[in-house]
Amino acid sequence: MHELGLMERIVALIVRDATPRGIRRVTDVSVALGAVSHVTPEAARSAFEIVSAGTICQGARLHAKPEPLEGWCPRCRATRRPDPGDLSCPRCGGAVEVPEGASGIRLLSYEGEGPEEG
Repeated sequence: MHELGLMERIVALIVRDATPRGIRRVTDVSVALGAVSHVTPEAARSAFEIVSAGTICQGARLHAKPEPLEGWCPRCRATRRPDPGDLSCPRCGGAVEVPEGASGIRLLSYEGEGPEEG
């Protein structure tokens, strides 16, 4: 279950950013799921619930958005959208180079309440 490790990094990033800003409770978190991360929105939500327990993120709603896979085909010299299970260019069949982030989870945004709120 590599999604636990990926979500641990997301929660740590939020806590590291939110705590010095006085945010005492995170209410919403939005993440992008890399196309070859093999993490479904449901698995991301379950992992987030587990790893956020006892942190300022506990109870926050996780919005997980799968991202389409795009990469560069050196043979065609163009951006292509290969099948995540194949990574071949749909036009020429050559290998498509995909960005490193396609295999992870990226934090898009989060919202929280500070000491003067709620």
